Amino acid sequence: MDRSKSSTRKVNAIAIDVSNIQVKVPDKLLVDTNVWLLSSYSPFSLGKRQDAASIYADFLDRCIAEGCQLLRTPFTLPELTHVIEREEASAARERGNNKNVKQMRWEPNHRRKVIAEVLSAWQQVAEMSTWTSGIMVDARAADQMLIDFRNLKIDGYDLLIVQEALANGSIPILTDDFDFLSVPKLTVYTANHTAITAAENAGRLRA
Repeated sequence: MDRSKSSTRKVNAIAIDVSNIQVKVPDKLLVDTNVWLLSSYSPFSLGKRQDAASIYADFLDRCIAEGCQLLRTPFTLPELTHVIEREEASAARERGNNKNVKQMRWEPNHRRKVIAEVLSAWQQVAEMSTWTSGIMVDARAADQMLIDFRNLKIDGYDLLIVQEALANGSIPILTDDFDFLSVPKLTVYTANHTAITAAENAGRLRA
């Protein structure tokens, strides 16, 4: 664990360690794309991210068993498809395909494989969760995205997810992404060890 790296990032959110079995589940939880990928995309859930995937899978099962409402947002779908297409292209290159992602997109067999993986993952997401109430994506939302991009340490995919989490009160987020800890007024459920250590050092880790 890189403690020096975690200590240089300011923690503004409250963090909760989902690997701690004593942690109570909330009434509702907005699930970030990376957790959905870890739970529904087999190269992560059964492959290179298996250890992290197992922790989140156990927590998701607890949430469902204890009546927590898991929420999905349409803003997750573009990121989920992007990551799956990138990972499938990487796997194809390991098998000797030297084309880039855009070129592979036009190969019928490869494209069918990507589509099948996306549909399979999204079906699992849909079976475990319900839609958020949603926010209006308009000029005001775009202005807020620019403000958040300047002031927070989040990427473009997460700009609308943050707005959705903070709309009408704060819905906690389940994520493996340290960057959400930069968001004030947000509660972040995570198994990311670096994030947990940073939150603990900042006095913002809660049980």
